[in-house]
Amino acid sequence: MLREALRKESWYGRMRRLPQWSRWAVALYLFAFGQAFFVHLYALLDGGFHAYAWAPPAVRTYFTLLVVLDPLAFFLVWRLRPVGVVYSCVVMALDAFANWYANWDFVMHNPWTLAQPVGLTPITLFTVFVLASAVPLRREFGRLSGAGAAGSPPS
Repeated sequence: MLREALRKESWYGRMRRLPQWSRWAVALYLFAFGQAFFVHLYALLDGGFHAYAWAPPAVRTYFTLLVVLDPLAFFLVWRLRPVGVVYSCVVMALDAFANWYANWDFVMHNPWTLAQPVGLTPITLFTVFVLASAVPLRREFGRLSGAGAAGSPPS
């Protein structure tokens, strides 16, 4: 009985209490933020602080900060915290905006850029997914932590 109680409070036990769609959403969040961390880390290790020299200074700074921001999003979602969903929305909205801002001229001169499987298209699609899934996923995370989403009483 004690083992079952401990297992219920483990990450695995908490994940099992989520609906199937939420588990898939968590898996996608973790995959995307983990992959993004390694992409930005590789760029930073490969090019140093000049890795994003092509981008405006504010965007360059944000892209460099993603080496810290992406793993934090990963960790908060992995811990199944409601704040992790909100934080993910902020990180992805800023990331999509920064990418579109920095690449706007290039896309206008070469629209086929959007047909590539890397770059703006997957970032934009993942951002839309994160924003669309935010309210229901935050609600599910809130149920796990014993507090409802948006201040509602636990159910």
